[in-house]
Amino acid sequence: MNGKVCVLGSFNVDMISYLPRLPEAGESLLSNKFIFSPGGKGCNQALAASYSDSQVHFITKIGTDQFSDYAVNFISSSKIKSSTIYQTEKFQTGTASIFVSENSGENIISIYPGSNMDISADEVKIQKDKIINSNIILLQLETNIEALKEIIAIGNEYNIPIILNPAPYNEIAIELLEKVDILTPNETEASLLSGINVIDLDSAKQAAEAIYHKGVKKVVITLGSKGSLAYDGNKFIYSPAYTAVVKNTAGAGDAFNGALAASLAKGKQFSYALRYASAFSSLAVETSNASEMPEDINVMYRINQTTYSQVVTQSPE
Repeated sequence: MNGKVCVLGSFNVDMISYLPRLPEAGESLLSNKFIFSPGGKGCNQALAASYSDSQVHFITKIGTDQFSDYAVNFISSSKIKSSTIYQTEKFQTGTASIFVSENSGENIISIYPGSNMDISADEVKIQKDKIINSNIILLQLETNIEALKEIIAIGNEYNIPIILNPAPYNEIAIELLEKVDILTPNETEASLLSGINVIDLDSAKQAAEAIYHKGVKKVVITLGSKGSLAYDGNKFIYSPAYTAVVKNTAGAGDAFNGALAASLAKGKQFSYALRYASAFSSLAVETSNASEMPEDINVMYRINQTTYSQVVTQSPE
């Protein structure tokens, strides 16, 4: 089964500078390498889902500037086989300025959302046929909130599971929780959503419970190099990270989300989907930029060649 994933989200042009380390405030550093590449959480997650061997429909909005042809050409020639690309003259195509430390792979990102915030609820409504033909809807907060609310309403009406990646963090996520099936915050976002500082597995469990009680059906907190922790109200599933030779962590969360959505869209069990997403993202951080995704065959090889065990514990409640 090739599951169908519908992604509403951002397209950004990424401008990535590789530095010996991240600069201090007011400091200038010479970059060792510069990459100009497609990005945006929506595009990255749509790419990850398509590389995870699922059929993706990607809905986005760009400007009519020097980056718009680049965006259309990239999306049209990528593994994302179906897309709706709206355009506006009011705002420029979104951009992201990314600084990457070559030593640690850590990054600092500045995002100009531009046209991503201009997509309307009406433009989403036009895509209803594509949306209701999907097995999973995957969303982030790098786009217009009214458009998000519209696609969530459509998904709820037709009982299509919705994954929301609450990034970049916005308090609007809290009012969407009861209408979302799976929430996938990272440590920082989970801390902001729960009021609990996530620093280790125990605090992640406390945060996951707190977020769950706000109305979402399942919580998956991504923990970077420590893996991920999922909670469904009854049990925790801790999925450790696969060993990786890290080149760049930008887009690692997007890789995880796209792969998770694709695996669930194919009808896989939740615990297996978490494992697949972990393996997929471990290969993604070994690439040079956020939009470069591993092939499904390589992900399956890593899964099949690696001894791996998840830790399942019952909730104390």
